[in-house]
Amino acid sequence: MNWDDFEAFCQVVEHGGFTAAARALDRPKSSLSVAVTRLEEQLGTRLLERTTRSLRLTDAGESLYRDVSRPLAELREVAVDALAKGERVQGTLHLAAPYEFGAHHLAKVACTVMAQHPQLKVHL
Repeated sequence: MNWDDFEAFCQVVEHGGFTAAARALDRPKSSLSVAVTRLEEQLGTRLLERTTRSLRLTDAGESLYRDVSRPLAELREVAVDALAKGERVQGTLHLAAPYEFGAHHLAKVACTVMAQHPQLKVHL
């Protein structure tokens, strides 16, 4: 599983649909759709009920969003702060996530972030 797929899913939920998320992220709508579909296939469950006019989270989608949205938002915040400051990222980032997500996905992202920013400490 790819952390970008989780990010795409969260952005679609937060923006209320694929079109708005694609516009906000300056990405093709199809790339978000592919990412969410891939995530659904890997998890073995539908996360979103899609119609031509609406989008609704399934129970599994609500649960996943609740579990991953905060840790992903915190990582986005770190990246935005680092870019805005134009400085080295340093300090301590505390992340909380359900064990399964933390162990299988967030840990990989944290390792990547720590490799890019050696002055940053990440506590899961």
